[in-house]
Amino acid sequence: MWWESVLVLVVFSGALYLFAREIMRPDLVALLVMAVLMVFQLVTVEEGVAGFSNPAVITVVMMFLLSAGLVKTGVADFMGKLISTVGGGHPLLLTATVMLAVGAMSCFMNNIAATVILIPAVMAAARRAELAPTKLLIPLSFGSLLGGLCTLIGTPPNLLINIALEGTPHEPFRMFDYVPTGLAITGVSVVYMVVWGHRVLPARQPTPQTELADRYEIEDYLSELVMLDDSPWVGKALGRAQLGRMGLEVLKILRGDIAIFLPPPHEVLRSGDVLVVEGSAENLMEIKKIKGVQMRAEEEVSPDVLLAEELALSEVSLPPNSISIGKSVRSLQFRTRYGVVVLAIRRGTRTLHRALADEELQAGDVLLVEGPSESIRGLVKDPNFLVIGHLNYVFHRTEKAWHAVGVMAIVVALAGFGIFHISLAAVLGVLLMVLTGCMKVEEMYREIDWQVVFLIAGMIPLSTAMEKTGIISAVAGGISTLGGAGSGYVAFALLFLASSALTQVLSNPATAVLVAPVAVQVADGLGVSPYPLLMAVAIACSATFLTPIGHQANLLVYGLGGYRFKDFAKIGLPLTVILFFFCLWWVPRVWPF
Repeated sequence: MWWESVLVLVVFSGALYLFAREIMRPDLVALLVMAVLMVFQLVTVEEGVAGFSNPAVITVVMMFLLSAGLVKTGVADFMGKLISTVGGGHPLLLTATVMLAVGAMSCFMNNIAATVILIPAVMAAARRAELAPTKLLIPLSFGSLLGGLCTLIGTPPNLLINIALEGTPHEPFRMFDYVPTGLAITGVSVVYMVVWGHRVLPARQPTPQTELADRYEIEDYLSELVMLDDSPWVGKALGRAQLGRMGLEVLKILRGDIAIFLPPPHEVLRSGDVLVVEGSAENLMEIKKIKGVQMRAEEEVSPDVLLAEELALSEVSLPPNSISIGKSVRSLQFRTRYGVVVLAIRRGTRTLHRALADEELQAGDVLLVEGPSESIRGLVKDPNFLVIGHLNYVFHRTEKAWHAVGVMAIVVALAGFGIFHISLAAVLGVLLMVLTGCMKVEEMYREIDWQVVFLIAGMIPLSTAMEKTGIISAVAGGISTLGGAGSGYVAFALLFLASSALTQVLSNPATAVLVAPVAVQVADGLGVSPYPLLMAVAIACSATFLTPIGHQANLLVYGLGGYRFKDFAKIGLPLTVILFFFCLWWVPRVWPF
């Protein structure tokens, strides 16, 4: 009925709005979509939850685990060493090596993991070549996205596109069907980055410690409180003052020639103590009401008061798979657990100072922390954080590296030669990873990006509802009419552009789920092969170069490199245009209409 189509379009539009405005997490939006569709009986309960049992979704889950096995055994570290060896000190050769190395890894492992694992090697190679890391981090991210286009398992959209071929006379894509297009696109992109992109990329060196505080405008939120003789806090433990409840963080106590950094709650305050605190102007005004506490409001507190030989200011980023995402600074207990204090948070172009204790951390956040050098080194070893300028990754079970390589080779062979379905081959691979000791059972659930899984599973019912109500047929009919009888080039261009635009708002897996069925029906309407049109969707879904929020790999380097939003558009827009015209020429030659 017509009202069902209208309701599905309302749900689709609402989802786009929520995704674009980031009002809710993407996975929650997808689950909301799934629930609404089932409540209004636009899909059956079986159709609504079918995404969780879809072979493509199962394969995506298994690929997270197989990637983790390669990481934990240090296999991926080999590529990092290769970058330094092959790239040497030549900027252009180093750029090409970074893109090809991460691209090779992304062919068979999750591109987020490939990006994270190579960041330390890229930063180290940049230092040795006396090159700004910003010249290499965007090529690293783009290379991971391009490498995923080379195999069926390289990126979730490639797997999800096969869903549209289910129940049709057309054979699904096989393991290496993407190679001819993927390699060509990667080659063109590497040439572009070496010839032009490298010149346009900003050359920003890591910020020295003396400039970090200025960059985060810490001096505007620092104050010194002097304990007078008649202060009610003198002679009492710092914890009794309950400054935390006032929204103030005590960073240091200056007592004569002694400086006590991050004083513990049991530290007894004395007359004459100077407390260096961080907090908003509103919170500091409350201190004026307390007798015996003098605030040096007339003097501007220099950020240098926080620095000492044994202390360090560092920027700490959160990788997309960090368990700290979604948790507050207070719940993570940075002071007691890590021995550092969070001074500010940079989120995109904004810098947050107020109410940091209750601020929920997001992927890509960059935290300005201060602590003893030993504490900073402790953060370096924690895989939930990436410490800028001190990046490292601790590998375990390197003696199992060849086991992990063998398991991955078995999975590729079983799926590539059609012995088993890719989902079954991946499940067997994960079992072998565990049985051979490459990965522990208790680690498995931490390595899965459940946000991606729920996002995909929740959006599949929307695709089903759009197909049942005839929306996909209507859209496909419109594209077929524009394409003209028997012409696939216009349809290819429209599907590429539509997918490229949608993936800037939706995630690329969600875009693949929604647009791939349209491509199949357009092909049937035009009487052409669906494969070149599906390739257009796959390529556009992975070519998310225009914004840092288009893909998590972009978001990661965005924070680490201190890029500006426009840096991605400046590099990504010309590359997207080049790939559009190249694919319009190349793909039909590999996959004729």
